[in-house]
Amino acid sequence: MPYPIQTQTFTVFMGTQEGIHSVALPAIYSSSGSRNLWIDKLGRAKKILGYSKQNSSAVTTNTGGAATLVRALRGYRQTGAAISNRQIIGVFETNDGDSADEYELWYSTNDGVAWTFITGGDLEDESSGRVPDFAQVDNTLFFTNGVVTPRAWNGSTLSVAGPSAKSPTPTGAAPDPEVSGLLNGSYSWKLVSVEADGTRHPGSTTSNTLQREDEQCSLEWTADSDTDVVGYELYRTTGSGVTFYLVTYIDGRTTAAYTDNTDDLTIVVNRSIAEHGDAPPAGSYFCEPHKQRLWWGRTDTNPRRVQWSDPGLPDQVGINNYLDFTDQTSVGGCGYRVGGGLRRNAGCVL
Repeated sequence: MPYPIQTQTFTVFMGTQEGIHSVALPAIYSSSGSRNLWIDKLGRAKKILGYSKQNSSAVTTNTGGAATLVRALRGYRQTGAAISNRQIIGVFETNDGDSADEYELWYSTNDGVAWTFITGGDLEDESSGRVPDFAQVDNTLFFTNGVVTPRAWNGSTLSVAGPSAKSPTPTGAAPDPEVSGLLNGSYSWKLVSVEADGTRHPGSTTSNTLQREDEQCSLEWTADSDTDVVGYELYRTTGSGVTFYLVTYIDGRTTAAYTDNTDDLTIVVNRSIAEHGDAPPAGSYFCEPHKQRLWWGRTDTNPRRVQWSDPGLPDQVGINNYLDFTDQTSVGGCGYRVGGGLRRNAGCVL
């Protein structure tokens, strides 16, 4: 049976719209269930590209050879003076809902034709079914999935995200005998090792917290083993704060003690620490680069908290540097107000 011919007069648009009209083509040009042709609302036919099989055999688990499903794929590009390395990072897993589930990272250098195993055993614990998040900063790709400690991939080696070597950790104590002084409040300290060219090492672990009442404090630490270090920057909070401000520079790598008697008003105008040296929070769900920082978002312990990294140091954060996106209207109960009425949050049991 011939198809009926339909004629309709329309005005041609000019400029970039010339020749485009709004007459939809009949359905016969794209039969029901078509997968290779798409007609847009202006009647333009677009070809939908198909898929081609990449790997000749399915990816199976590294230990046991069990069939896997692909949980995630992520592109990675490594560049440098003599390096141009493109990879696809794949997360493969078995998800049978039992204790034998495996969760593995693999990489491919030929668009998924062949795969090379990276790691699996240290990711399996409760990772099954978790959708990972990736973020690349410079030549490092960061990985997290809400369970494991964040990982860092440099194109050949997977490591735990965070500084490999930190500055020595100071310990604060009351002088013996006690000496009156200018400290009044609750204090913590950090050390940053400094090399001759001004290079700063990752900051130390935060010291113990010490209460002082118009007194001084004695600090001790173990000298940095790196012989390139020529001294230390000492940072301290104020008596009622959490930001670490520069107290003084301590000359000499082997120097391992200092008496702090600098008042708060003096240090608050100094440099605040930008090399905290603390690893990103374990069990982070998200990692997103923004303005020279990597933002680590959400853990089970703090589901609405996002921590930002130090500038240019994506795998280092400050323990007290975070934004909390808690909705105050819903804190402390299951109800919240909408338009003057009371509604119950989904999932709350009253």
